[in-house]
Amino acid sequence: TWYHLTNPDHLPGPADRFTGAFWIRALKYCPLAYVCTFLVGQTLARLHAILHLTPRQRALMATFALAAILLFFYRGAPHVPYVIIHGALLLPLFCLLVLGLAGPNPVASVFALRPLVVFGEATFALYLLHFNVFELIHQYHLPEHLHVTQFDPWISYLAILALAYGTVRFVEKPARRLILSFFGRPSTRLATPATSA
Repeated sequence: TWYHLTNPDHLPGPADRFTGAFWIRALKYCPLAYVCTFLVGQTLARLHAILHLTPRQRALMATFALAAILLFFYRGAPHVPYVIIHGALLLPLFCLLVLGLAGPNPVASVFALRPLVVFGEATFALYLLHFNVFELIHQYHLPEHLHVTQFDPWISYLAILALAYGTVRFVEKPARRLILSFFGRPSTRLATPATSA
């Protein structure tokens, strides 16, 4: 809100995801800007431990949160400044969604389907890759060269999902195993009782 109201980068128009000015980059990439989000995660973990929600309550929470998030991106996002959306405007809804999905209920069972779990494991890789890869695909006009322009942007989305999955399977998991083999905790051995001679 401070950035939107004061425009410290003196932008001629509203900021968007392509804006690379000094203060907006500080807001987007400085860890201090995410302290509140981190604290919300800590609070959610504590709430999950003390709340005793029924499966029906969890299903209602998750359904409401999903519907509100989808409605916002479908109808509201174009009318809300990018900086405010990036600044965790939807955090309360995502908190409600996490609490709703954190226990057994019909909505959570949909998200537990194997394909969604597999791509759920790839979300960090997807987060790191999606914007830059999408830009590269279109900077080099790959859909045009491959004659699949009529399927774009959906084919680009599928390519990015496949790349994120491949990154997890062929880079992240092997690297994790390698790191754990060097720096992981030594395997605990079961102590066998001493036998008398």
